[in-house]
Amino acid sequence: MGTWDVGPYDNDGAVDLLADIRADRFNFERFRFTIDEHRPDPDDSEMIIALGALASSGTDELPTGIRPEVLSRLFTPERVRWVRRQMERILDPENSELYAVWEATGELDDWLAATRAALP
Repeated sequence: MGTWDVGPYDNDGAVDLLADIRADRFNFERFRFTIDEHRPDPDDSEMIIALGALASSGTDELPTGIRPEVLSRLFTPERVRWVRRQMERILDPENSELYAVWEATGELDDWLAATRAALP
């Protein structure tokens, strides 16, 4: 897990996700199937948080190269609900590896605030 700050796009998982979305390579249903089969690991969790931030962003807040029309195709209301449920799991200290990682860094409160702000 490569992370350099607490923001939803400040890690390798988010960078990879954004690159896949820009290149039209991200398959939401395949990703969803993978996550539904197991508890998200830290890298998967970072991608879910980035998806939440994308789903909740206004068009003027999108990362460079991410077009609103791409997101409108990517996020159905049901998919947004799924992302929110997954983010709530990630924010649960009893069920989240990523939570434990941030707890160990001493920056848990900052990460929690940034992640909650990204909830769709």
